[in-house]
Amino acid sequence: MNALLFGTTAALLFLLSSAFIPFLYLIVMIVAVLASLFVWISIFHADQKNSKQRLIMGLIGSSFYLFLFAFIAYHMFTPTLEVETTEHDQFMEFIALFFISIITLTAWIVCLIITGLYQKR
Repeated sequence: MNALLFGTTAALLFLLSSAFIPFLYLIVMIVAVLASLFVWISIFHADQKNSKQRLIMGLIGSSFYLFLFAFIAYHMFTPTLEVETTEHDQFMEFIALFFISIITLTAWIVCLIITGLYQKR
């Protein structure tokens, strides 16, 4: 489910790259965050598992974001950032990867807490 949400958001952002309206990116990202939270909370309320099974489900479900974070961190800290043209800047690419890593790490933690660690009452 997380890969589907991520892929849909990435496709929308790719389609919006031809439009030069800056605030549309922000709107798409806000809607994506709200949709992810809605899906995670719906999954939390829909299951009938005990706490150990919920933890396993949360670890498996949020592992997509953990693997994505590891992939971004690998590219951020290995010397794979190369200048292809004069317009590309390695520092700005590093900053972009840094912010992407913060977002994916936050998504991993929030997904794990909502789906696996939060206790039902």
